[in-house]
Amino acid sequence: MWHLTTDTLLYVPELDGQAVIYQIASGDTHLVSALAGQVMLHLQSAAATTDTLRQHIVNCAPGQDTLELQQTLTATLGDLQQLDLIADTAV
Repeated sequence: MWHLTTDTLLYVPELDGQAVIYQIASGDTHLVSALAGQVMLHLQSAAATTDTLRQHIVNCAPGQDTLELQQTLTATLGDLQQLDLIADTAV
């Protein structure tokens, strides 16, 4: 299950294909893709599996190539994990 690493996070909506994530506790600001912003916004409400996030993203982008979105989501989850914004824990 993917979850945020901190509860103190502010999300600024998409701006020209990018989003801003601000970690209140650390003061760090991250400019991320719009997809990463959607993932973070979804995880603010509840932890989610990769499959749940994939379905959410597919629903937000009707008509786009599903395989490409899945590949991009996998890379995005890795990027967000590397930034220590999200973590994946066993259920």
